[in-house]
Amino acid sequence: GGDEIFGGYCRHYPALKNLVAGKLPNIATRLFGLFPHHSPSRIRRLMVQLSDERLDFAIGTSGCHLPLLCDAMRDRMDFYRTLDLLEEQFAPLYVLERERGFIYSRMMLDLLNYLPDNILALTDKTTMAASIEARVPLLDHRLAELVFSVSPDICVGSSFQQAKKSLKKAVAGVVPEEILNRGKMGFNGPVYHWVCNTPTIIDHLSHIDNEFVRDVVDLDKLNIILHDSRLRSQASENLYILYVFDLWCRDHVS
Repeated sequence: GGDEIFGGYCRHYPALKNLVAGKLPNIATRLFGLFPHHSPSRIRRLMVQLSDERLDFAIGTSGCHLPLLCDAMRDRMDFYRTLDLLEEQFAPLYVLERERGFIYSRMMLDLLNYLPDNILALTDKTTMAASIEARVPLLDHRLAELVFSVSPDICVGSSFQQAKKSLKKAVAGVVPEEILNRGKMGFNGPVYHWVCNTPTIIDHLSHIDNEFVRDVVDLDKLNIILHDSRLRSQASENLYILYVFDLWCRDHVS
């Protein structure tokens, strides 16, 4: 909860791309970003981010490589429906930004989406599986209400380099300096390592036989990504999600 209420992610702060995100002609940037052509996939991803602030935030939250996801899907319309759902889910961004500014609007979106749908859900599942009761004191509603009642300049500063400014001040002298000011260390699983260095995962994805998944994914295009080390590394989040999805479908979709 500390990252969500004290501005602990770089996506909470404006960057150069945010000066133009959503301000360029939407259709042109989407077409350039999504349709396969000779431009590097990283450039295509940036163009999708520039097309809509909601998509930019969604990509920053998930790590998903949308152009490579588009390449691997059998029906392009399924992909456009995915974009529509993302834009709908993050639709409150515009209202929140008008009312609370850039930084707080992103932090509040994380409170509404990322915490309940991702971090807290996973925490609950893993702790209960080990018969442990977890508590998240930084998400006490009184603390959250206090944080959002003051200016972001007081709470989190104006850039990622000042992230968690007020929290660090509050515990200065209690928490050792080398811990308080060390670089950010996330808790993400080593998805890149799993996908790029585990032959069983690559082999599994190369031979998907579930009809439901095959209706969604173009296996020929998927194999191009799987066997290109550069594309495989860029799409590692996408590929791991697909791997887990296929395992789930084997048990739950006939």
